[in-house]
Amino acid sequence: MSERYASAQEYEEAQPDTAISRLRDIVLGDNPNDAESIKTKEQALQSLANLYAKQGDADALRTLLTELRSLFALIPKAKTAKIVRTVVDTIAKVPNSTAVQVRGN
Repeated sequence: MSERYASAQEYEEAQPDTAISRLRDIVLGDNPNDAESIKTKEQALQSLANLYAKQGDADALRTLLTELRSLFALIPKAKTAKIVRTVVDTIAKVPNSTAVQVRGN
């Protein structure tokens, strides 16, 4: 899976939509859930959140949090809290995202 993540990273600057699609597949796809795979999913999630922030898509970030519930069931609560905090902080970086932050889910 780390090879797929490296491949997705190559598209981040030139073709962000392709990178988003590949990163979503890594994070939300039907992939193994061993320790190494979960670490790769976390890295891909951070990259995905940053791409959404660059595009100014706060709604996509909010939706992503909802879609991550199945991943959250697999990882410790402390790690889940860290991921949620990171995504919420990323939403805060998006201009004019206050309404999304207040609205929540």
